[in-house]
Amino acid sequence: MKQLLVFVAIFSLFSCQTPEITQDITPLENMNLKYFGWTLVDTYFDDPKDNNEKTNYLDEISSFSNIGDILPFGPEDDIRDRIKEFASNDVEVVLHVWDIFFEEVEQGGELSGLIFGLNPNYAERWKDFAILNELDELQENLHSLYLGEEPAWNGIPEEEFQIAAEFLKEELPDVPILMIEAYAAIDLMYAPAAVDFIGWDHYFIKEPAIDSDFQKEFTAVKDIRKDHQKIYLIMDAHHIPLFHGWNGISKKRLGTIAREYYDMANANNEVQGILGYHWPSGFQFRNTTGARNLPDEVMEQYELIGKIITGK
Repeated sequence: MKQLLVFVAIFSLFSCQTPEITQDITPLENMNLKYFGWTLVDTYFDDPKDNNEKTNYLDEISSFSNIGDILPFGPEDDIRDRIKEFASNDVEVVLHVWDIFFEEVEQGGELSGLIFGLNPNYAERWKDFAILNELDELQENLHSLYLGEEPAWNGIPEEEFQIAAEFLKEELPDVPILMIEAYAAIDLMYAPAAVDFIGWDHYFIKEPAIDSDFQKEFTAVKDIRKDHQKIYLIMDAHHIPLFHGWNGISKKRLGTIAREYYDMANANNEVQGILGYHWPSGFQFRNTTGARNLPDEVMEQYELIGKIITGK
């Protein structure tokens, strides 16, 4: 869920004062809202802000989350034990499969600066990966196959993405397919019928519940979705001093922002889950603070929301 950090306008600096958050929270009313979890949970990324080598943060999120991601480094990566560890902690796997199906074709274009296309060997790559990892037997532990990593933003032609999605649906028909689009490509977003879960990412928004651009994007995604497709909100749960600070967002403010994501999800029956971006620190920029290193009062909000949604 990478995002090109580009600003096209000059924003005014707002006060970083964060309103007090009480523990009162709206009870769960959206009965479709069943999932809460995190990105960069088990993706070979070692948080540079701690003093130990660690790339699996399952033990830190499992008490209040029921989904998290696993990233294989390629078709030859044996992740069976990792999937089983998630299952033993009652956390379903969001499995990254983008790199198995797509490859960089060229640099350029008017969006991300990279253009990706369907790998001509995608079927063989997938079958090698699925057989090695016994996915037929382990599929009940998979929440979704994360096939769409900002596909329009990354130049994937709709017809090529549809081929990949339909192929996956034939291979593992009972495992949902997830795609997330970048907000800057929302007007180009597509959602083939083979896809089950859709969403978009837009960070650095101080008040997403009332921000007009954010709400227009939310409406656009709801208009794009087909009847069987559920929406996942990608919660801004990291802090980059330059970009968040530019918009007057302190680390503590992220607790209030989390509440706004929960309220939006709870008020819209199309929404099935919330994924926080992202857990460890140091991703993209070394001075990025991930959710695990945010203030205690922010973490309290994540745990409260997560337990309400998951029932843990």
